[in-house]
Amino acid sequence: MVSERFNVELQGVTPDLMQANGSYDAVPFKNLSAQRIAEIMQIISQLCPPDGDDVCPVNLIVHGSRGDHTFSVFDGSGQLYCADPEGAVNIEQAIMMITGQKPDFAIAGPAPVTVPASPAICPSCQTKIEPDESFCGNCGQAVVRHAPPPPPSPQAQAQPHPARRSIGKAPVDRQTYDAIVGLMGNPLPLSEYRAKFPYLQKGPKGPEYREVIDAMFRTDPPPELHTRLTMPPRDWGIKKPGKFRRSLTAIVDFPAILAIIVAGAAVGAKLPLDEDGLLIGILALSWIFLIAPIGYYTFFETTLGATPGGLIMGLRVVDGYGNKPSPSVSIVRILAKVVWIFMLIMTLVTLRHQVNRLPSYMVKLPSGESLQPIDDGEVVIN
Repeated sequence: MVSERFNVELQGVTPDLMQANGSYDAVPFKNLSAQRIAEIMQIISQLCPPDGDDVCPVNLIVHGSRGDHTFSVFDGSGQLYCADPEGAVNIEQAIMMITGQKPDFAIAGPAPVTVPASPAICPSCQTKIEPDESFCGNCGQAVVRHAPPPPPSPQAQAQPHPARRSIGKAPVDRQTYDAIVGLMGNPLPLSEYRAKFPYLQKGPKGPEYREVIDAMFRTDPPPELHTRLTMPPRDWGIKKPGKFRRSLTAIVDFPAILAIIVAGAAVGAKLPLDEDGLLIGILALSWIFLIAPIGYYTFFETTLGATPGGLIMGLRVVDGYGNKPSPSVSIVRILAKVVWIFMLIMTLVTLRHQVNRLPSYMVKLPSGESLQPIDDGEVVIN
């Protein structure tokens, strides 16, 4: 359940979840954990929708692998109401409906509102109450007598919890929050990013990355910040090169790729294949547009982090968290650039092959003469 993520839509609230506005416009939140959804439920359960005829209650719609679930808040009682099955539910029950499992995190419910009563005086009408009575005989006020909490055990007092960067399930500290937001506003070069944010570079494999990102979500960030937090740090924290440097990198790499293609063509010429056959054409196109460029880029990007042209221009290829890409990341990246060119050329070659076959069909006339090939030119004999 910890790894499963959900998409959520909220209606009837402002994007910052601070006020119920009765609006039917949906506020989307993507890639949320079950714990984050529980925290949102705690917030909206305390909101009270405005009065009116055409007012949308506070609706929380969760889209997940177990289907869609809708929870609503109709008043300020702190109750969540489920649409199917219909009825009031608490936050733990709602999370079990969404995930199909009991939550493995603590859910801090709202503190119950109780009116402390004197053992002998009603707090409402000041009528004397006998010690064995639970309700005031004059006004019906319930009498709440609280038992003092037990003293903490000496063992619990002797084992204080160690301080951490983000304590338990509390929001992130102000210094880390400002650092992350500053990184989004001013992305850093890769070397500075790795030096200043090593916990982001480790990604989900490092425990601190998920701790910091989840703590950022608990601060109820604005929508534009929330959207970026659902993306890998490469998209918002690492500086990207301009088109000019990318073009120079391609120019530097082109001679090396061309040499590889020519060497492969020389080897292919010695193969015992028909030079005019379809197979040799497919092999040639595959070598030129798929095997040679993909092999070149994958080898250098996975071993050195960039091709020779990229190293000269100071560019690096990284995965979503700032590390050297795996072969699969590099292959997918290059395929996205060359496959459409390869498919276009294959389509043109196939069409030309089909067109060239038309003149080869000769029709014999009863007189023994044959029809001439069709000439669709515009010049005729007068």
